[in-house]
Amino acid sequence: MPRWLAYTLTCIAIWGFWGLVSAVVAREVSPLATQIVSTLGVVPAALLLFLSSGWRQGTNLKLGIVLAALTSLSGTAGNLCMLRALSLDGPVSIVLPVAGMFPLITALMAMLLLGERLNRVQIAGFFLAAAAIYLCGQAPGASAMEALRGIRTEMLTTPWMLWTFTALATYGVSAYLQKITTFYCSSELSTIVFAMVWIPVAIGIWLLVPGLSLKLSTTGWVLSVLFGALIGVGSLVTFAAYRWGKASVVTPILGLYPALTVVLAVPLLKEPIGAVRAISVVLALAAGAALGCESDQTAKSVAAPEACALGEQES
Repeated sequence: MPRWLAYTLTCIAIWGFWGLVSAVVAREVSPLATQIVSTLGVVPAALLLFLSSGWRQGTNLKLGIVLAALTSLSGTAGNLCMLRALSLDGPVSIVLPVAGMFPLITALMAMLLLGERLNRVQIAGFFLAAAAIYLCGQAPGASAMEALRGIRTEMLTTPWMLWTFTALATYGVSAYLQKITTFYCSSELSTIVFAMVWIPVAIGIWLLVPGLSLKLSTTGWVLSVLFGALIGVGSLVTFAAYRWGKASVVTPILGLYPALTVVLAVPLLKEPIGAVRAISVVLALAAGAALGCESDQTAKSVAAPEACALGEQES
């Protein structure tokens, strides 16, 4: 098996499991408390990149650091929105795939601000994303005939869905900022800054949010640290996948990680998933993968949700 493929498949496993942990931790711990505690998991893994000889490379390190910090802040906002959506009983089978369509926002911003042209696969991804969002507007368990009668806007304006759309937008902005960051500094330095920004963010939340308690259960602490550790380790493995493989190939494959989360969540969290919802999940996954298909000339390092999500991804 090629090295890049091994790393990529490992990334899918890590981010897929991270999605499941996100759903579980959202039931145990508030999003803000999770953000603070997860710092203990994110930072140590990223610091290993200081061992890389290329972390100081770049054309404008100061600007790169500023952009990487903004990437981290917007990515953190995406994490908080996603956790909020899940804490409001948003189904993992919808929240993760829809938020995972963030390349939709990134592609639009690159087209409008950088003058990039969309290829045919990305254009198809826009139509797939529209179809996925349309089907998300159907009630759980809706039949195919009911789905064809029209979109139910009330389903798209539920609190958890609005938080999901906000996560989609902020993850997209974060990915775009990381795309710009790689013009000025190395992916290693970008990842390090991404992680280090979590420290002042955690301190700021602790000082500025009155009444926030970190008196968590043992399970809450373990889940929160694991949430962060998976982001940190996932970022390292994602970096390795891009180091050995082509971004134009790795990115679409990585975009399928929510599929693993859905496969795990349905039986473990006992989430119901009807035919229409299953189709919307498939369309959302296909849209995220298609929108991430860039040519080798334009594909650059992009932070996920993961990483982004979520952690760091490339687009």
